[in-house]
Amino acid sequence: MDDWLNRTARRRITRVTVSAGALLGAVLLAGCSASGTTTSSTGTSTATTATSTPTPTSTVTAAARPTPTVSGTPVAGPSRCAVAQLSGAIGERNGAPAGTGDGMNQKHDAIILTNTSGTTCTIQGWPGVSLVGDGNGTQLGAAAALDRTTPHPTLAIQPGGKVQAPIDYTSAAVYPGSQCGVKQADGLRVYPPGSTASLFITAKWQACTSTTHDLLTVGAFVTYP
Repeated sequence: MDDWLNRTARRRITRVTVSAGALLGAVLLAGCSASGTTTSSTGTSTATTATSTPTPTSTVTAAARPTPTVSGTPVAGPSRCAVAQLSGAIGERNGAPAGTGDGMNQKHDAIILTNTSGTTCTIQGWPGVSLVGDGNGTQLGAAAALDRTTPHPTLAIQPGGKVQAPIDYTSAAVYPGSQCGVKQADGLRVYPPGSTASLFITAKWQACTSTTHDLLTVGAFVTYP
């Protein structure tokens, strides 16, 4: 009886010991799994460590561009002649004697402009010209036709210097009175090139009150004489 009790007690102690060992093994296995180890099919544990690789960065530096500089001061040239700087007259071309080249009813003269100011100025192109009368500058007949076959350089006129524009005039007397309407002119109204102001030049030429006939033809300004 005593032997049976002893054997029964020893079996219980063994089962408790085995159960405690199994429980301790399960706890250890769970701890290993939680610590980041993996178990291979062969029972070997291998630790896995994640390594962070830094991403390379690039820095681009913009090169500083030099600020362009402008040196020097533009030199201003002579300005265009204003009416206030000029005086006008009718004269012979190139300083020739009076009446040179004139016909019975024609004149071949020049409009001569003089720089009366103290500074150099420039002139270029054709003047606007018309005969005027009635003592008040009323235009008589058609304005002068422009002879565009003549040279038209830009001319610098020194103080006291002169330029000339050739002008051809046909007398109104060559046309029937009914077609022309002859009238004595007081002179010429002359607009320098590019100007809206004009000069008056005395010229006792006959004009047509009709615009049917062109009595005047003018060329561009050239040097004088």
